[in-house]
Amino acid sequence: MFCATTLGLPPQSIQRKNEHFPTAIALLQSVDKIEVTASQSGYDARQDDTATKIVVNAEEIKRHGDTQVLDVLKRLPGVTVLGNSLRLRGLGNGYTQILIDGETTPYPIFRGRNEGSGNTFSNNANLIMKLTEGAKRDLKFNVNVSDSDNNLLINSFDSSNLQTLQRNTLGPSKDNSFSFAEKCSTPIVEGHSLLAGWDLGLIKNNSSTKLQETNIAAPSIDSLEEYRARVQKMAFFAQDEWNVLTNWSIYLGLRWEGIETTGSGNSINTVKNRSNVASPLFQTLWKFPDKSGRQFRFALTRTY
Repeated sequence: MFCATTLGLPPQSIQRKNEHFPTAIALLQSVDKIEVTASQSGYDARQDDTATKIVVNAEEIKRHGDTQVLDVLKRLPGVTVLGNSLRLRGLGNGYTQILIDGETTPYPIFRGRNEGSGNTFSNNANLIMKLTEGAKRDLKFNVNVSDSDNNLLINSFDSSNLQTLQRNTLGPSKDNSFSFAEKCSTPIVEGHSLLAGWDLGLIKNNSSTKLQETNIAAPSIDSLEEYRARVQKMAFFAQDEWNVLTNWSIYLGLRWEGIETTGSGNSINTVKNRSNVASPLFQTLWKFPDKSGRQFRFALTRTY
């Protein structure tokens, strides 16, 4: 209700405003409730934005295990990372400017030193023994031992020759491999000979990366990552060689092979995988009797 003394209006004006007041109330009551929600699930910055840009979020960085910005940038299309320098493809290093929060990288002066050393020992041996009645043993032995050590030292300074970065990376590594195989053959009956043997192998790798870094643009780092890998393989086989004719022979055999791989480290969970397969073998060889050296071979087998 309107009061004439408060508004200072004549009664006719009050009557006219009262006539329109119910209409205003009806309009307000007919407005629907509208809720607006926002979601980035269907938003692709690379596809939807007008300007060309690539956005790398925290989820992607965690998925790939990146520890520094260069690890992120080297996966981007059109970007080349050489050591600690960054450039766009087709442009030299001086044509690419890197800004952090709108400010230039605090490492305009770069000095580095990379030192490495390594040792390798390898030995192979093959022993063939001829036994009685046409039997024969063939032994093969192989061993390989190697180690390497790599030391990378990086120092960076700003334009006033104030040191802004010191990074020291130590990366020793050891690789050892060993294999031992034996193959024996002996005649059984006329035209038949038995061939059997086994093959053992072991490969081991131990490596580590020790990183010490002092950086004015980020917290200091003192980390050690160790990694160990081991591969074991084993195989046994037996085969019957049958000379049906002077120019026709048939081979029947069976081979079993297994392999086990193990990976572990101080920053990863131990992963082990084991698999094996039994492989039957059938093979036939026909030599043409015209002594031209031509031959026809057909084989059927199953392997990994």
